[in-house]
Amino acid sequence: MAFYAHERNGPDGETVRQTVYEHLRGTARRAAECLRAAGLENAGILAGLLHDMQITKSVNGDPGEKRSSDTMGMKHFVRFGLYKVKGAINAQLAEKTGFSQEDAEVVKECLRTLFVNDASSARPEGSMEVVRLYWWEHNGKDGQYSSAKVHRSVHVDAKNPEAPPAGVDDYVITLDELPGLTPEIIYGI
Repeated sequence: MAFYAHERNGPDGETVRQTVYEHLRGTARRAAECLRAAGLENAGILAGLLHDMQITKSVNGDPGEKRSSDTMGMKHFVRFGLYKVKGAINAQLAEKTGFSQEDAEVVKECLRTLFVNDASSARPEGSMEVVRLYWWEHNGKDGQYSSAKVHRSVHVDAKNPEAPPAGVDDYVITLDELPGLTPEIIYGI
């Protein structure tokens, strides 16, 4: 029995299907490539392999006299969610691994375009986007501020805490000023 992640029309009008296995392996390769320079290749592989792991229904597709029962699963639905993700590049480890400014630019671009061509049954086309990326570069290896203080400088608050949010416009995103440290603000695609 095969489970398919994507289906599209091929160049000759034929239906081309990508199995879930092929999709997960391809995503794992892309994530590993994007994170290799940061020394996070294995984390990328794991994230890529697990990013779509949910099945809502599986049916026995094998013909035969004996029919097996269907397997039903539960698919949770979140109408809208805003995720705040934090990360940092350690300057000392970057030196040891050869992580460069060019590698940092690749990571930024991967984050900016994170959900391009990443539709699935769990995330239909257009349902996920990177809204904003704040990228700080300190003036030295030890930095002017701890990563924790930098992370706490970004605030995401609901405009109306009594109403369930329906979109990013239902939030106010603010940034505390950190003297001597101004972030580059990058908007998602």
